[in-house]
Amino acid sequence: MHKKDVCIIVAAQGISKKVITRFRESVAASKPKCICDVMIKCGREKKFYKTRIINDCLRKTLPKYKVIIQTDIDLLVPPKLIDKTFNMAMGQPSNCFHHFLRYVNPEEIKGKRYKDFPWHDWVHLKADFCSGCWNGMTGEAWKKSGGLNEDMFAWGAEDTEFYNRSKRKGIRWINCKDFALVHINHPRRQKKRAKENFEVGRLYSDQTNWLTGDIVRKSPG
Repeated sequence: MHKKDVCIIVAAQGISKKVITRFRESVAASKPKCICDVMIKCGREKKFYKTRIINDCLRKTLPKYKVIIQTDIDLLVPPKLIDKTFNMAMGQPSNCFHHFLRYVNPEEIKGKRYKDFPWHDWVHLKADFCSGCWNGMTGEAWKKSGGLNEDMFAWGAEDTEFYNRSKRKGIRWINCKDFALVHINHPRRQKKRAKENFEVGRLYSDQTNWLTGDIVRKSPG
């Protein structure tokens, strides 16, 4: 089966149509040279299981795309970043290309279109590492990672646990700050439960593969 270039996958449960449209339009307006699709999904459960949504997207896209980028619905995608991610992932197919983000307030984009956004100013803002914001990998690297821990829900630690576990499994994270990838600030949507999610993560062996359903719990004690 011939695989397409890139699919960007995003969890968007309880997200307004305006924010979803803003994200889609930023991807299109960035005009990547590679063929790029977008998959935005929400869960059917009352609790927000980002982990299950992303894993479901991965299962659907792994057979069809060379590179899959997992990201956040609140981001604006700058020019050239998608192509950079595709090229880096294809050049280092066992690793993860990760991009830092900048935070801006919604007032900064009010009434502006993509072409009017101050990309050159935003790139000089403080860049923050956020392990769940922009991760591009080949299908083989995603399979090796084992996916996200599906017992974690709400917000907090699910991305950090994935980051640490993927590194233990031999995936090197290639960090980049070169592009003005920005997160549009918003009120907190989910209860923070980092402590509880970290405790959940400790229950499972690194041999667990959530994408295939091969679940390996650690022995008591």
